[in-house]
Amino acid sequence: MKLLSKTRFLHYLRCPRLLWIAVNTPAVIPEPSEADLHRMAEGRKVEEMARRLFPDGILIDHGNGLDATVAESRSALHAPSNGDVVFRPVVMHGRLVAEMDIVLANREGRLDLYEVKSSSDMKNEYLHDIAFQRHVAGKAGLPIGECSLVTINTGYLRQGSVDPSGLFRIMDVTGDVEDLLKTMGKDIAEALRIMDSPDCPDTPIGRHCDGCPLAETPVGCHGRIHAEPCNVFTLYRIQSKRAWGWYGQGILENSDIPKDYPLTEKQRIQIKAEATGEPHIDKGKIRSFSNQMEYPLFFLDFETIAPAIPILQNSTPYQQVPFQYSLHIKTAPGQDPKEIAHHSWIWDGGGDPRIELLGRLEGLLGQKGSIIVYNAQFERMILRQAVVASPEHVDWLGGILGRFIDLLEPFRAFSYYHPGQHGSASIKAVLPALMGKSYEGMDISNGMMASMEFMRVMFGAGKKDRQKVMDRLEEYCGLDTWGMVEIVNQLKTCGTFPIEVQGLRLRSSDTP
Repeated sequence: MKLLSKTRFLHYLRCPRLLWIAVNTPAVIPEPSEADLHRMAEGRKVEEMARRLFPDGILIDHGNGLDATVAESRSALHAPSNGDVVFRPVVMHGRLVAEMDIVLANREGRLDLYEVKSSSDMKNEYLHDIAFQRHVAGKAGLPIGECSLVTINTGYLRQGSVDPSGLFRIMDVTGDVEDLLKTMGKDIAEALRIMDSPDCPDTPIGRHCDGCPLAETPVGCHGRIHAEPCNVFTLYRIQSKRAWGWYGQGILENSDIPKDYPLTEKQRIQIKAEATGEPHIDKGKIRSFSNQMEYPLFFLDFETIAPAIPILQNSTPYQQVPFQYSLHIKTAPGQDPKEIAHHSWIWDGGGDPRIELLGRLEGLLGQKGSIIVYNAQFERMILRQAVVASPEHVDWLGGILGRFIDLLEPFRAFSYYHPGQHGSASIKAVLPALMGKSYEGMDISNGMMASMEFMRVMFGAGKKDRQKVMDRLEEYCGLDTWGMVEIVNQLKTCGTFPIEVQGLRLRSSDTP
């Protein structure tokens, strides 16, 4: 029997085609990615912490099959006393099945539902999630009372043990859920009809497809888009609604955008570069940018973790906590690349990494020289948040922030734009486009993966391959800073113009 769960119901609301495939040909849906698994693990931790808001609850055993789980849930929810709590009960009615996070019996003898999310925001899909649970529970004969959404309070500051009452916010969403219940029966009937249909529905592609798990699969709807690298979805800062509108009109390539559409200057630069295959270079602006740099040059990059439940004292949920840095130091123009010093550090899990990071950097960054980072806003934020844990570094930090130079700046301004960037100014797009060096194929190839792998081997079940992961983290973060060294070299040699460095004028043929 094909059952309609709340996950499948949300699939239906997103895309009927996705629902049909999930039910009838589930093998084509890819296994959860590492990022998906990480989010699910974080979600389980958050849910477990939320249970502490309701002590002495009964946790339903899900290890004995669906029928046994439903029977145990029915018994636990039957005629409960005021204050009784049940965690993870599962209810069924016909072909409908719904798992609830927390159910609390109130003094009127009704059952209040609490849905726990690891997010800090309200999302419309959460309300549909709760409404489906409410509908199934009601059909199963349970006297449902109020419905609430439990989310993370990002304003919570950990001091001592984690306090669940401060970590979470509880929002009454009963009214919103009751509004959705008015059409729930009709929606469920249509979802069941689609599940039972012998043919997969031909759902038009659109904005609802963003982030679809089928996007990168052979049965996904995005194949035609991805086949064209210069597609309208890559146009710099184009609104998703506009791009999908063009796609619906049969316009896929940037070169086919209507001539009367008011493009921004940056968008025009992108389209011209894609048409000619040549980079756009504003030599004057690049020269002005390069002339800011004072040797020695310190190329710095951080990697961070942002757990939903704070693991450090004086930190907040989802606060970016540095656990690694890479630092390349270039002391003079023309320095042999083999002589460029490299310093790196990865937190060993003990003490407070923010304090250790500040202490190490204070001894490495010296009193002068430009500190080059990619996206200075982020790096400055990390350091400013770090001094909260180490107030003795406040004056030192104030003394170095003025030395920061943001390497993102010339690319965000399109002073340099390479057609291989495909509308992105990220270092992940710039480095391959300018230098031919790609992150593809690396075991750790982006910041999210770095964070997940560090958490897994340091605080999870992956300790047996810790050293391998540490080596991969060194490789990944080191590529970021070495890549910045090479990007600066490229900027300084991309045109025939003189370059000012600490009062010296170098010939354009000189090696930076």
